[in-house]
Amino acid sequence: FIAATSDSDPLRLEGLKTLQDIIEKFAKVPEPEFPGHLLLEQFQAQVGAALRPAFSPDTSSLVTAAACEVCSTWIGSNVARDLNDLRRVHQLLVSSLTKLQNKNNMNQLYNESLSTLEKLAILKAWA
Repeated sequence: FIAATSDSDPLRLEGLKTLQDIIEKFAKVPEPEFPGHLLLEQFQAQVGAALRPAFSPDTSSLVTAAACEVCSTWIGSNVARDLNDLRRVHQLLVSSLTKLQNKNNMNQLYNESLSTLEKLAILKAWA
């Protein structure tokens, strides 16, 4: 969580990659104390909170692209059974679509190839 919400983009990327790995590896692990539940269910709020800063307008395209991939993995993992949690993560992906619709949203801080990478990651997350 701390790495994914850091001010340093390389650290944020590693934090998001680690979160992605955790979701992929532990998505199907049952909670030993509560039969019928998954281990990661108790961390739904933390996952959403770790992803939220990656979708702010001043975030680099690489970080937003990585966050889109994590959102897609989280939603597809079927860990999140709380409708409000799913809605929050889904809303993050919906907010990323506004970048695709706004053709004049060329952030001067990042080059065109990173902008293209971000757009492709957004589309891939929705696919």
